Amino acid sequence: MLTLELNIGMASKYFITDLDRSIAVIENPFLFLSKERIGISLLAGNLAKIYNNMTHPVIFDKGKLGADKFEIFLNDLVNAGLDQCKSSVSPMTFDRPILIVSNSIDKMALVAMKILKIRGICQLLAIDVSTLEHDETIFRLEMELRTQEFYKDEALQLYKTVKGLSAVCGINKAILSNELKIKQIISKYPDMAMKFDEKTMPEPLK
Repeated sequence: MLTLELNIGMASKYFITDLDRSIAVIENPFLFLSKERIGISLLAGNLAKIYNNMTHPVIFDKGKLGADKFEIFLNDLVNAGLDQCKSSVSPMTFDRPILIVSNSIDKMALVAMKILKIRGICQLLAIDVSTLEHDETIFRLEMELRTQEFYKDEALQLYKTVKGLSAVCGINKAILSNELKIKQIISKYPDMAMKFDEKTMPEPLK
C-alpha cells in the first residue's frame, strides 16, 4: 500500500474538478508514467495505446485508433483552441479517467491536455514532477503497480485501470494513494484546498 505526498500541484488549473476547493480529484484511472518530457507525439501515441486498451471505448468507427491520426487530431485541437475545428477522427470519448505523472511536459502537449479535458473528451489530470529535487515518485509508483502495467519501455509505463488508486491535487500539493479514498485524503490534508484567485494566478489556455 502506498500514499505519496508531493509538494507540487496539478500541471494546470484547467484540471480542477471541485471549484469550491480548487482541487482536482480522480479515482481508478489509467496511469501514464513518463521519465522523459512529454511532447505532442509522445502524448498522442500513448493516449492511443490507452484508448485501444479500454473496455468500452466510445467511437463511431470500427478498429483501433492510430497514433499518427490521433497526433493530427491533437494538433488540430491545439490550433483551434476552444473554437470548432474539423476533426481528423470520429467523435470520441475515453471511458475511463487518465492520470499522467511526468518528469516534464511540453507546452503544446499541456495545451492539448487542457482542451481534451475542457471538451469532455477525456477526464484527465496531469502532474509535472520535474521541479522536485531528488524525486522518486515515478520509481515508487512503478514498484507499487508493476503487476498492472500493459506497456513499458525505457522511458515510460502505461497501466490499465488502477483500482483503488486515488489522486487529489491542489494548486501546490498532490496526494496519490491506493490506501486512502478521496474523502479520506481531503479530510486528512485540509490544507490541500485553497481558493483559486483568477486575478492573482491567471493562466491562459495557450
